[in-house]
Amino acid sequence: ALGEEIRAGTLELLLHTGVTLPEFVFGSFTAKFLHALCEFIPLVPLLLLCAAMSGSSVWEFWRVVSVWLAILFASLALATFAAAFARDERQALSATLILVVGMAVWFPLAGLITETVPLGPAPSGLLVLASPAAAFRKALDSGFQRDPDGFYRSLGVQFCLGITALSAACFALRQRFCCQSFPAVLRCCFPPARFWAGEPTGAG
Repeated sequence: ALGEEIRAGTLELLLHTGVTLPEFVFGSFTAKFLHALCEFIPLVPLLLLCAAMSGSSVWEFWRVVSVWLAILFASLALATFAAAFARDERQALSATLILVVGMAVWFPLAGLITETVPLGPAPSGLLVLASPAAAFRKALDSGFQRDPDGFYRSLGVQFCLGITALSAACFALRQRFCCQSFPAVLRCCFPPARFWAGEPTGAG
């Protein structure tokens, strides 16, 4: 919905109805996430059957499912971020692919590189935890028993990455479709500022 509105040139008209950019971005993301979630839920019984046949524990299964949901959240947020910059569907798809591959490969690679640089353990550790492979590895019983806090940190990094991508998409669209002056940005993004300025908010 976000990319379609931008390519059709109707986002400016939508902003005049009282909808703010954060509302539009997060609403578009929520619709995509719920749609993907409805397609993922029917697979859960099949995955549970496979986990039971392989001898996995119930807790390990639900940890893996939570990792899938976290990765789905982060991936769709990165796709929303890419749509805020892309000018056509092919460009948005290419940018999304680059960002998702970067999350899976470039972040842990950069983490391994920074381990050799005296920056401390925090930067390299966060970069490695941003990888889906690290989250899945820590969701298994062997990895969870060895480092339970690492599993929760990996989920937190995934969700923080998604929230950061959505916030960056809001900022990018604000710069693209709103005036650069600070009062105009406030009127564009926050309905209370429109009310204080005496402008219609579209509520009535």
